[in-house]
Amino acid sequence: MSTPGGPAVRQLFRSSWRFAVVGLSSNLLGYLLFVGLSLLGASAFAALTASFLLSMVISYFGNRGFTFAHRGSWRKSGLKFLAVAAFAYCFNFGILWLFVQLWGMPQIVVQFFAVGAVALCTFTLMRLWVFPARADA
Repeated sequence: MSTPGGPAVRQLFRSSWRFAVVGLSSNLLGYLLFVGLSLLGASAFAALTASFLLSMVISYFGNRGFTFAHRGSWRKSGLKFLAVAAFAYCFNFGILWLFVQLWGMPQIVVQFFAVGAVALCTFTLMRLWVFPARADA
């Protein structure tokens, strides 16, 4: 009996699961750094910048090798990844600015929810643009 949707659905499920593993790892470490820096008195934006850099390094290598098993050019995927990371950083920055700066909510709580919203966007962009499935796979 075959799976509805066949190989494409299985590939999407596999990459989604692997993205979750890499994402949980990179985001957990990044969030812990964010919390630690916040508790030490860092602004939301300083803590975001430091934690985002850590998360993106883990994310690039984990997603390139494990999630999407990408075998294309490091340079090309790296530049695309940087563009996605810049978008994700700006999106996350905007969330923090809106909820922390304008509405006065606690930065640790806001960042907890922002991580999920940013992850959904980055998964889609990475799967479709940064690490696309090879046509000959």
